Amino acid sequence: MSATPRKQIQELVALYSLEESIFDVFVEGDCDKKIVNWFLESSAIKRDWSVYAIDAIDVPGDTVREWGFIPGNRNEVVVLCFEFAKRGDFSQQVVGVIDSDYDLILKSPLTHPLILHTDYTCIEMYYVAEKTLDKMLGIAFNGLCSSSDLINQITHPLQTLFLIRLTSLTLELNLEELPIDSYIKQNGGVVFNAHGYIQSYLLQNYALDRLDDFMSTFEKNKCLLTGDIRNQCVGTDFIKLVSIYLSKYVGGGHCNKERVRPSAISTLLTCCLEYNDLASTGLFSSLLQRMLAK
Repeated sequence: MSATPRKQIQELVALYSLEESIFDVFVEGDCDKKIVNWFLESSAIKRDWSVYAIDAIDVPGDTVREWGFIPGNRNEVVVLCFEFAKRGDFSQQVVGVIDSDYDLILKSPLTHPLILHTDYTCIEMYYVAEKTLDKMLGIAFNGLCSSSDLINQITHPLQTLFLIRLTSLTLELNLEELPIDSYIKQNGGVVFNAHGYIQSYLLQNYALDRLDDFMSTFEKNKCLLTGDIRNQCVGTDFIKLVSIYLSKYVGGGHCNKERVRPSAISTLLTCCLEYNDLASTGLFSSLLQRMLAK
């Protein structure tokens, strides 16, 4: 079966010009799409809307670079919105939703009329709510641990991983990611071998000669951290560490291992989200307001 052709920018512009009732939301990836799609379905808003992950749209790399960005999901959503704005006023028909990423820490938000940002570093951080986590733990894991226990165990490793990625960004090293699995252990809790990870991270990217500079900047960046883990966490790291932590509560066997796979954890958490909780946040309340503006 052939893949569905990616939609072209000019094709979408022509559609919006003809069908003013349409409202399209463009997001970075599948997790974002699942959450936003479920939220809008739950809102019961009567409008012709759709949610697209950016890989369904053809945003050429050359176009991304022309706007001064490096190709990637977040930047492609941004550039798509720039291209729409360049070709007409589609503010009541289009919105792009992007992760805030490091903007909250660095206080350097990208602002544009067609773009909304997550309230926290990424879409996965809407999972970090006591009601959502306790529901997931109670239903899927028989309440064997509480949300506070879970968060307490994984906060330090998450902050450390966030600082490592922030340091790479600060130094403009553009390093290829290194999987964290081999550097995480369950030893009375979740323990992350940060020093070993940093060395391997730099070695893999032929940047070990920057180790001293990296560690110095890493230490300086610690002062940027806030008290809210949702503002200092990478979503994929969060899902991975939840998976690792919960693995100690399930037995062996294929079925139990499947329950704690990162993709299964993400799905469980999405199912446990509360509509009213999301609707009260900045991103989702703004999304509703835009859809109702027409």
